[in-house]
Amino acid sequence: LAKAAVIVGLSVAVAMIQLLPTMEFADLTFRAQITYQKATEGQFAWEQLITFLYPKFFGTAGAGGYNYHGLGTYWNYWETCMYFGILPLLLLLMSLTLIKKSKYIPFLWGFGIFAVLFALGNNFVVHRFFFDFVPRFDTFRNPARMGVFLTFGAALLAGFSLQHILYDHRTQQESRRLRTILLTGTGVSVAIYLLLISGSLAGSFEFMKDSATFSSLKKDALPALFITVLSGILLLVLLKGTTAIRWAGLAVLVVLLIDMSVFGGEQNNSKTNPVDYFNRAKPIVDFIRQDSKGEIVRVNMRNQQGMLMDRNQGLMDRIMLMEGYTPLVLQRYLPPARDWSQLCDMMNAKYRIALDEQGQGLTLSRATTYLPRAYMVYDARILTDSAAIFQFMQSKDFEPARTVAIDVDPGFRPADTSYTAQWSAQFASYNLNSMSLNV
Repeated sequence: LAKAAVIVGLSVAVAMIQLLPTMEFADLTFRAQITYQKATEGQFAWEQLITFLYPKFFGTAGAGGYNYHGLGTYWNYWETCMYFGILPLLLLLMSLTLIKKSKYIPFLWGFGIFAVLFALGNNFVVHRFFFDFVPRFDTFRNPARMGVFLTFGAALLAGFSLQHILYDHRTQQESRRLRTILLTGTGVSVAIYLLLISGSLAGSFEFMKDSATFSSLKKDALPALFITVLSGILLLVLLKGTTAIRWAGLAVLVVLLIDMSVFGGEQNNSKTNPVDYFNRAKPIVDFIRQDSKGEIVRVNMRNQQGMLMDRNQGLMDRIMLMEGYTPLVLQRYLPPARDWSQLCDMMNAKYRIALDEQGQGLTLSRATTYLPRAYMVYDARILTDSAAIFQFMQSKDFEPARTVAIDVDPGFRPADTSYTAQWSAQFASYNLNSMSLNV
């Protein structure tokens, strides 16, 4: 116990080097006040249990494109996906016969069931309990990510079953029980596939009423049905323990490899050349570089109609975008403003996405009212209350070119607060972790 305590203590101490600053930073992000509705984004649904058998039933979303027609947005496909293969699923069911033989079997079953129930989010009570009563669980989204524990437990349970089938001595009753579970699991799986292919479940799923979607569904279901039947046959051969057991064991590995390759082999592999993909925005990038003449400015590349650049592509092209992606978005990463135009002005956005009404597409416009990245003001409103700051900055009295709103008293006041254009602020250097100005 003492050795274990030392190991745990040292581990916690080392983790705190990263954990403490992260926790401090997290309190300044939107996750510090995350709602339960936000926390349940990316949750699993009861009807998605069918994806354990047919992972692409609700469509897919990946590098090859999006044709997802399930619950939630396109990214719910990969957030809620818990597929681990037909053959391991059958072996998982067969592990029920080993519950009394190993203490690990009931533990892993409970482990996997808990993962599924937590992943259900507000479709069940487990996630709500953790959100309300277990510290820090109220800062996370995507409860279906708990499915990683299901796939881990399922792999181990399938391994226990395979070990038992290949090497353990079994009574006739045990073999009969294993065979019954195998045939039942295979039969139910085949029946579900046949119901899907025949269209008998079209009334339960709205998207199946679309002829093109239903045709694609049937096309993808046939290979999965074949793999299911083949998996059942191979496991039956292993159970009988005939002279073909060696070849059946090899075939099990091949079938599992094919199953997982068909399922996820192209998930992140696009046929598009990365050079071509990232050079799509090259004309825009070249225009900004030439037009800005080295001036430090930001670019607004996204609105409700779409985006001209990928969210984080500015990192590659050295273009400072207003938008991007980070899992810990600051609560105040954008200043309060009367409207979007004023917000872009304050954010130093010289170039902004706009709708080209003639071409019916998106284009880039150049603003003239944007503020420099660094500039001088001589009037300050000191408002220590966040609500007061927001109210002032969203009012008509706030002129960002002349006044600054701050929430900490700097301890001094300029003698003359009248506006003057007699100032200069030029960047001598602008790097990732430091910047210097000549003022």
